[in-house]
Amino acid sequence: MKVGLKNNDGQIDVSMINPEYIFYAYFYEGIDPYISKLEAMEKDVKTALSVIGDDFEPFGGFEERDDLEDYRYKIMMPYFTDPVDLTEYDSFEQGLSIIRGNLDAGIGNTVKVYEVVYPDHKVAIFGVGLLDPEDGEAAFLPIIGADHVAAMPYEIILQDKEVTMLHGRYRIALHWPELGMGTFMKIMSTPGNIEDFMLGITEFEED
Repeated sequence: MKVGLKNNDGQIDVSMINPEYIFYAYFYEGIDPYISKLEAMEKDVKTALSVIGDDFEPFGGFEERDDLEDYRYKIMMPYFTDPVDLTEYDSFEQGLSIIRGNLDAGIGNTVKVYEVVYPDHKVAIFGVGLLDPEDGEAAFLPIIGADHVAAMPYEIILQDKEVTMLHGRYRIALHWPELGMGTFMKIMSTPGNIEDFMLGITEFEED
């Protein structure tokens, strides 16, 4: 779960990703077997945030459940099942070491926001902040809507030896469902720029 804080002229607005919305999109093969666990997770998050507020008013657009389970922004746009392949390593451990090292070095003006590793399953997720002033978050968030800050940071996932990311034209559209085509055209280069940043922090020199 992701929570965002945004300073609006001295007032801190707190938002969170709508868990059901994301679950319906990511559990594209069917969410029903996991409903009870996911509802418990959502309840725990809302309880944790109750010391701040309990309004939980939805904003930013809406998609029907049936549409989310097979979501894409427009025809010819990517689905959840069309990730971007970034790099393949010799081992899971090598991938972890390289990605951590590149993030620690700030390659491409990036920063590690979080890291979650499941060593038994050989899975690792990295949340990556994009600090480049021309092509990073400072450039595209004001255009598509900084109120959706809980949708950031962008993430990459290492599964065994392969590291991938959700395609920008899928992930951005999913998290900003009110995004019109006119606004989307203003950030046409952003998905490619994000891919370049992620390639920079996953690449390595082969022997």
